[in-house]
Amino acid sequence: MRQDMFNSSYPVSTPDTIDHMTNGMKKKTIRLYSILSISICAIMTISLYQYTNNQLLQSQKHSASERGVEWLMSHKDDMRTGHALWFFMNLYQVTPDKERQKQYESVIREKEIQYERIDRSEIDAHETQYALMSILPQALVLLWKQCLGEDVGMEKEHIRTFISNNRTALFPYHLDMGNKIVGAYVLSELGVLDKIFYDATIQEIISYAPKAQADINFPYLYGLTHIALTKSDYYSFYLNPFEFEKEIVLLRQAVTQLLLAIRNEKSHQNKRTGRLIDISSEVLIALKLLRQKSNIDSEALIKEILSLQNSDGSWSGEDIYLTSHHTLVATLALMDFAQQFPEAKIYCPFGIKQKE
Repeated sequence: MRQDMFNSSYPVSTPDTIDHMTNGMKKKTIRLYSILSISICAIMTISLYQYTNNQLLQSQKHSASERGVEWLMSHKDDMRTGHALWFFMNLYQVTPDKERQKQYESVIREKEIQYERIDRSEIDAHETQYALMSILPQALVLLWKQCLGEDVGMEKEHIRTFISNNRTALFPYHLDMGNKIVGAYVLSELGVLDKIFYDATIQEIISYAPKAQADINFPYLYGLTHIALTKSDYYSFYLNPFEFEKEIVLLRQAVTQLLLAIRNEKSHQNKRTGRLIDISSEVLIALKLLRQKSNIDSEALIKEILSLQNSDGSWSGEDIYLTSHHTLVATLALMDFAQQFPEAKIYCPFGIKQKE
């Protein structure tokens, strides 16, 4: 029995077996090292590709927004004075570029002086669809003048009386939600309309939120984007995303829907993309105000907006106002906003002053 034990074939470590094991371990190590190296190279290549693409997109956005600004600057005298004043106040609020800010300030001051020559009694109550749009530029200038310390009490009373006598004409049931909330915001800021009406308008818009993902609801989206704009006092500060979680989800869904809609229009060679550019840009602006990072769909939507810019820097509309508005919002959607806004009301961009 002892003999059987000694004759049993137990593995014995010899120099040859040790070398064989060592070589096997070396091969496995080399193989693992090769796999790891290939993986690291692949990751670095993908990261470099993504970084290069991001840098390229950033460069394209900057170039396109600069051309948009140049178009707006060169057509400022073609716009109605009130529109130009409002557009350049928007640009003044968001730009981090101090030199650009000086240019916008120059235009704002120039247009404010020109507005002095306009007869502010031009409010035609019979043109119901234009009544609110006639009052808003005037209300904006009155807000501006209040910031300069001027007494505008008589003019405010004139507008307050007009609103009281023509509430239905100013805010008809079919009025676009975006215009309704802007009107409620500006007039309540001026103090000629109760802020309760502004708050009620917000609740009305929220109540129209789609229950499920459906076709693009333009009136609701315009209302939603203008909630973000007015709640931020038009770029006075960024919004707290935790207060708008449901709205952010709907805005994200809208990005995907708008991307598909623009691609569909382009595939059918349909030139009526102005409205899609306009609302797409406003949705992207609202997401920026809510401090939301870009995702694949929003970057794709940005690329579509870039592809639709005209050679002169504009985004086309049916008339000078629509072209100017499409160009403004597309430019704002592409711009890098300042890390911190001026914390000043849009209608009081240079701060409250006392008239000398």
